[in-house]
Amino acid sequence: MAEHRADYYSAEELKTLLEKSEGTLLEPVVKLAVWFGLRRGEIIGLRWSSIDFDAKILSVTGTIKDKTESGTHAFYSDTAKTKSSIRSFPMDDEMVSYLHDLKAQQDRRRKMKAYNHEWDDFVCVKNNGDLIRPGYVSMTFPKLCEECGLRRLKLHELRHSNISLLI
Repeated sequence: MAEHRADYYSAEELKTLLEKSEGTLLEPVVKLAVWFGLRRGEIIGLRWSSIDFDAKILSVTGTIKDKTESGTHAFYSDTAKTKSSIRSFPMDDEMVSYLHDLKAQQDRRRKMKAYNHEWDDFVCVKNNGDLIRPGYVSMTFPKLCEECGLRRLKLHELRHSNISLLI
C-alpha cells in the first residue's frame, strides 16, 4: 500500500464541498473543519456552552475520544491534543447565524419523545440526539468527497486546506 501524502482543497473545491454537504449529517462537521481548521475530535467535542454568541467567540475546550483503554466508546475529555490546542476563534456573522440556527433546530428536536439527551450540550449530534461518532466521520467523509466529484481526502486535510487559504 502506498504511503498517504497529505493534500488540500482549493477555495473553489471547498465551496463545492460545503454546498454538497448541506442537509447531510456531515454538514456541521465539514463547516467547522473548513472555517476553523479544527481536528475531528475537537469538532465532535464542540459544546454549545463553549460558544459565546454575543461575543462571537467559539472556544475549543476539549475533545471527543474514540474509546478508552477499557473499551468504552466515545467519551468527552476536557483536555486537548496539546496545551495550545485549547483556544478560541472569532466568528463572523455568517457562522454565528449558522450555529444559532443549528442550535434552534436541535432545541426543537429535544422535545421529541425518543430523543437522546446524553449529548444535549454537543453541537454535532444526529436528529435523535445521538453523538456523531468519530468513526462515522472517518468512514463517510471520503465518500462525500467522491460524491462531490472531488479528490478523496481525509477530514484532517480540511485543516490543511484552511491553513493554505489563510497563507
